[in-house]
Amino acid sequence: MVTMDQGDATGSLAPAGGALSAPLRRAPRRLFLGALWMRGAAIAAAAILSHLIGLWNGFAWDDIYYVAGNVGIQSWSHVAEHFVAPDLHLKGLDTQAWRPLRNIAYTLDYAIFGDKAWGFHLSNILIHAACSVLVLLLAQRLTRSSTAGLVAGAVFAVHPVLTEAVAWIKGRDDLLAALFGLAACLCFVVILERPNKRTWLDIVFLGLFVLALLAKEAAIALAPTFVLLALWRKALPVRLPGVEGASGNVASPDSAEGAATAIEGRQAARRIWTLCALGVALAVLYVFARTAVLGRVSQTGWITGSLKSTYLTIPHVMAYYLLLACFPVWLVCDYSHFPVHHDFGDPMVVGFILWFVLLGALLLRYGRRAPVAVFGVLWFFLNLLPVSNLVPTMQLLAERFLYLPMAGLCVAAGVMVAAWDLRPCDRTWRSSRRSRIRRYCSPRCPRCDGRGILRAGGAASARRAPGLE
Repeated sequence: MVTMDQGDATGSLAPAGGALSAPLRRAPRRLFLGALWMRGAAIAAAAILSHLIGLWNGFAWDDIYYVAGNVGIQSWSHVAEHFVAPDLHLKGLDTQAWRPLRNIAYTLDYAIFGDKAWGFHLSNILIHAACSVLVLLLAQRLTRSSTAGLVAGAVFAVHPVLTEAVAWIKGRDDLLAALFGLAACLCFVVILERPNKRTWLDIVFLGLFVLALLAKEAAIALAPTFVLLALWRKALPVRLPGVEGASGNVASPDSAEGAATAIEGRQAARRIWTLCALGVALAVLYVFARTAVLGRVSQTGWITGSLKSTYLTIPHVMAYYLLLACFPVWLVCDYSHFPVHHDFGDPMVVGFILWFVLLGALLLRYGRRAPVAVFGVLWFFLNLLPVSNLVPTMQLLAERFLYLPMAGLCVAAGVMVAAWDLRPCDRTWRSSRRSRIRRYCSPRCPRCDGRGILRAGGAASARRAPGLE
């Protein structure tokens, strides 16, 4: 066992059996990232400037039906109709979509800007800026790393594949679903961190989730996302024997402190899982309400002509979504030419299925070492399921469908970048696996939390490097 001598500022290795007696110290930051509001302002500015050219666009494609020619958004007296007859003023267009919050947002824009297209585009850009800031906050809250938050927010703000959702007024439903969905996730993370405080956040969380559902049905995937997040955070009843007491040490279950901590842990877990159950219940109620209004669950029949061909094409679609997210080139506005697969023996079908099996094995392999990054990847695929034609939709593939899923992939990218931005540790330490001196802290450093913060007594920290364990 090695400990740090107090003889100098940086510390030195000295074989000893005593505890670490140096005071808690934080190493200097390698990169000045500014205050949180400065990073948020920079991300918002990047999002606005990168899409500002969209202000000069007019109404295009479905904008003519949903905005320019939609009498229902020109008066507040039609607000109730958006909930019971969403297609009433669309001039015979049967969309089979129940998205009342989107239409209410159009009504607000029309009240402010009239029939000027630039006003609707401005609202899209501002909502995108707000979503980018929320990605920054969510990534920083999950990873405890300002670097990860800044990278995640910046990637989301300027990613080319999100252009369709921002530049097209019809993409307002994707923007609003992401806005309220990300806000709900951020609120849920705060509840996970302090489950015994701020009970009013429960109502805020559920309200934001309902707003996301009313913006677009794809937000229904957030319900299992909340469950996944709770499982990742290990928000379970306290396991006996041995729970962590208020002093930070492991308390005996027979002690008063251990019993009190166990009770608090069970109460916290009960609150968290109750919120998850309520989220799932709200999603189910939304499906019933949507079906009652529209008269059907799906928007249309199977887009490829049959269930078999649609499900055989889904692996290719999901893989192509990931390709667009990682390499946003050859972007187009219409993917009606996308190939459809009809045979189980198609080499492409077999190849994509094997590829996803390999990806799943990698996620299981690194699930404990990089939980936040893995959670971000799972977020990506989980939030693609509602638009992947498991239930028939009107399009096989569209870039705007990536808007909410991209938030998770941006968080994963922030984690990967932050893992390389390790801060120098206050001491040098000898690796037990390699006989050499390392002068920078490691994500699995047993003496600090991977961010240059030494722990009293040399105990391993419960919070390690950004998004890593």
